[in-house]
Amino acid sequence: MAKPGVAVPKDHPTIAALYDGAKKEGKVSWWDQHDQAVAQKFIDGFQKQFPGVTVEFFEGTQDVLKARSIQEARAGKVSFDFIDTGQNWTDYGVNKIVDSSTDFKDLLALAGVDPTFIVDGTYSPEFTVVGSAYNTDLVQEEELPKDFDGFSNPKWKGKLAVEARLRPYVYGTPFMGGEDQVVEMLKRLKENNPRPTDGDTKSQGLLVAGEFPVLIGAYLQRSIMMKNKPWGFVPFTEVYSTVPRQGYIVPNGAPHPNAGKLYMWWFMGPEGQALTDAERFKGNPAPGTGTGPSKYLEQHKMTVKFAPIEYDLNYDKYLRKYLEALGLPVT
Repeated sequence: MAKPGVAVPKDHPTIAALYDGAKKEGKVSWWDQHDQAVAQKFIDGFQKQFPGVTVEFFEGTQDVLKARSIQEARAGKVSFDFIDTGQNWTDYGVNKIVDSSTDFKDLLALAGVDPTFIVDGTYSPEFTVVGSAYNTDLVQEEELPKDFDGFSNPKWKGKLAVEARLRPYVYGTPFMGGEDQVVEMLKRLKENNPRPTDGDTKSQGLLVAGEFPVLIGAYLQRSIMMKNKPWGFVPFTEVYSTVPRQGYIVPNGAPHPNAGKLYMWWFMGPEGQALTDAERFKGNPAPGTGTGPSKYLEQHKMTVKFAPIEYDLNYDKYLRKYLEALGLPVT
């Protein structure tokens, strides 16, 4: 058994047997949303470790992948070996793509995945961490507050933008004292006239262009796009993420099941996760996982708290209430 963050070596009997089977199958078919250039780095990394097994990649949106995979399952002829179930878990269950036999917790443990993040025998390796960002030309780090309520201080009046999805407040709800406390906090923030912005990429662009000094509601993963730009992640003592949903599977009826499982082991192991880090900076941010986000938070003495799934499932309910408190239009 591997411990979290450490995979068994590839000559481990289970992995060696999968490789033998995969070489006979010859290939693995991976369906995902990554663009081709990012996917190619994973393909090259895997094929270097496991010569004789070719990766075929099909790129599509989650909706396209869902429609196509369900159509194949209903026809009784699945052509893919590795796919992210994402928000499609329930529909995949109805169509028998997943069931009690698609449980990969033992294989994931051999890849070094922390069992606390395994959901229904699957793992989703990408996490977003939400906090706030600032323009390093306009604000000194020592001026910044240690928590979100610090931006209620009158000295920040006219200097703030807030991304209108209000993610840190929704995901931070259970850690900020509950809904009523968050509403009170947002009413205090409203006094500083924060400028509402829409969409992460656009908002971050305005921030580094100097349109405003601080953006409340920014993702840590943006740091890889912001190298050599006046961008910093506000070093709050606490930032937020969500517990993962169901993740990747090798489906029932996969044409190359050994290759699919071998690819899963590699993809979820340290090498695949290092690529997820380098290309996406979205590895598991929990302490001790050894990912880029985890190390970043530890170095900056920041703690990440994971909101329970109900905050994702009831997102709009919280969002409406919080937009109202800020005096912003409820869409």
